[in-house]
Amino acid sequence: ASRSLREGMALPAAGKIIDRFRFKAALFVGYTARDSAVIRSLTPELFRADTAQYMIWTADYARRSADSVRTRAYADSGRVILERRVAAEPREAFPRMQLATAYALLNRKNDALREPARAAEILPPSLDGTDGIDLQEDYAFVETLAGQTDSAVKRLTFLLTVPCDVSMNLLRFDPMWD
Repeated sequence: ASRSLREGMALPAAGKIIDRFRFKAALFVGYTARDSAVIRSLTPELFRADTAQYMIWTADYARRSADSVRTRAYADSGRVILERRVAAEPREAFPRMQLATAYALLNRKNDALREPARAAEILPPSLDGTDGIDLQEDYAFVETLAGQTDSAVKRLTFLLTVPCDVSMNLLRFDPMWD
C-alpha cells in the first residue's frame, strides 16, 4: 500500500489521492523516516492549490511526528488563510472544519470546538449523507485534538452505525485515532 501511494503521488492527479484520504494517508505512508519522504514531497498544488488544506495537513503530520515548532507554524499559517475564507464564506462548512483543526493544533480549545459545531449545523448528516457524514468524522478528530475524547467516542459510535469510511478496523489501525 505504501509503494502504491508513493507511485500515485508521482502522478499529475496526485491531489485526488490526498483529497480522498484527507488525514488517512498516514495509514498508508506511516511515519517512518523512509516513508516520510512522501509527506515531505507534498505541495499545495497536490491539494488543488488549496494552500490552507496543505498547511493543515502538514501541521497534523508535524504534530504526529512530535515537531511542535512546525506544527504551530503550519497550523498558524493555515489559520490565517482559513479565518479569511470563513469570513468571506460563512455558510461553507468545510472551511470551518479546517479552521477548527487549525485551532485545535494551536491548542485553542474553545475556538476549535466552536467551529465544527457551526459546520455541523450548516451541513448535518440528515441533509447530506456523504459530506455531512465526512464532517462528523472530522468533528470527532477535532474533539480528540481538543481533549474531548468522550464526545469523540460518542460521535465515532454514531458513525459506526451509518454507511461511511469509519470502521472498527480503521479505528484500531489509523494513527489518526491514537
